[in-house]
This record gives sequence, C-alpha cells and structure tokens, in this order.
Amino acid sequence: MATASEVIGAGLVDAFPGSRKPYVTGSRNDIRVPTREITLSPTPGRGGDVPNASVRVYDTSGPYTDAGVDIRRGLPAVRVHGFSSAVTWRNMKAAAPSPVTTA
Repeated sequence: MATASEVIGAGLVDAFPGSRKPYVTGSRNDIRVPTREITLSPTPGRGGDVPNASVRVYDTSGPYTDAGVDIRRGLPAVRVHGFSSAVTWRNMKAAAPSPVTTA
C-alpha cells in the first residue's frame, strides 16, 4: 500500500525543510492565522558570510502540514461547538433573520 507521501506528494504531508509553521493570534483569541517562517541562508560578503533574518509569510498549505496531523485519518471537526448533529446548515439558514433592506 502506498504511503500518503507517495500518493499526495511530500510537500503536503511532510514539513518543509528550513522552515516552521507558527500561528499568529488574530483579533480574537480563537482566531489563529497560519504563517510559515522561512530560514534564509547567509549572504556571502567580503568579510565573510552575513546572516539574514528569517522571513515570515502567510501559509496557504492548510492543516495538512501541521505537526501531528495524519492525512490518512482526516482532519478533526472544527466550528461545531454548541451544534448538535441534528442541526443542519439548511436549518440554520432558515432560522437566520432576513437581511434588512432600505428603499
């Protein structure tokens, strides 16, 4: 049987070399923005190598590159707090108030 890395590609399953994936807290404590901190190699200079600071970018790779996620088992459910399994999106939409319009 093929491994997840072989089927999907190592880039989606394994960590990217020379980087780490920290999360930045958003405007609320329950909002976490994924970033990728990339370690840069030094720049050669006349007096020797000059170190470069790492660069942080927005990470669009999704939760599959988070530590401890096994892509074969799937992802944990999110944003289901307080909802029973009987509640569907259709029921929630029907219960939502209509948008206010002005003439």
